[in-house]
Amino acid sequence: MGTGSTDAVLSAGYSYSQKMFGVNVTGSYFLKGENKNDYRFGNQLSYNAKVFNGFLVGTHVLAPFIGLSGDFFQKIEQYGDALPETDGYMHLGTIGAEFSINRFVIGADVGLPLGQDLFAGDVKIKQRYLFYLNYTI
Repeated sequence: MGTGSTDAVLSAGYSYSQKMFGVNVTGSYFLKGENKNDYRFGNQLSYNAKVFNGFLVGTHVLAPFIGLSGDFFQKIEQYGDALPETDGYMHLGTIGAEFSINRFVIGADVGLPLGQDLFAGDVKIKQRYLFYLNYTI
C-alpha cells in the first residue's frame, strides 16, 4: 500500500567517534509528489541526533544510545489547494541500542513524545518503535 505518488528523499549525515564513544546526526528532506487523484502529502523534514557509548561483547560491539528525533510536516494539498490544519511537527526523546556483528548492525529504539502539534492537535502520538537491520559496505 502506498500513496501512489513518486517521491524523492534527500539525506545527509555526520558521525564522529573516539574509541567507543560517538555522536551521530542525520537529516532528511522528503519531496512528496502528487498522485493520480491530484493529492499530495506535504513535504517533510526529519532529523535524528544521538550520543552513544559502545562496549565489547566478545568480539562484537553493543552500543546503547540516547537522543532526539523529530519531523516537520508541510500541509497536504489536493487539486493544488493546501488543506487547512494538515501540517505540524513532533519531537521525540529516543533511547535504544545497536549491536554490530561483522558488517551487520541490528538496532532498536523507542521514541517518546517531547512536543507535538499534528493536524491542529487532532492527532496524538504516544510512542514510536523502530527496528532495523543494516549492512555496511
